Amino acid sequence: MTLGTTDMGSANLLKDEKGNIKYFGHYIDAINWLSKQGWYLSKTFITKEENGNWVHCVMAREIKIDD
Repeated sequence: MTLGTTDMGSANLLKDEKGNIKYFGHYIDAINWLSKQGWYLSKTFITKEENGNWVHCVMAREIKIDD
């Protein structure tokens, strides 16, 4: 799972609290892990590519901005 990019050479990978790259068996596992980190599922959509369909999950979270 990558964050905000389709260029795998410069992908931002999900990492755990120790800085290790997280691997997930299914995208639902990634959504569940992110929800425990304070994120929520905002939107999903599917795109069709030559090599198959891709499921895209847009995650969001609220942040407080100090005045």
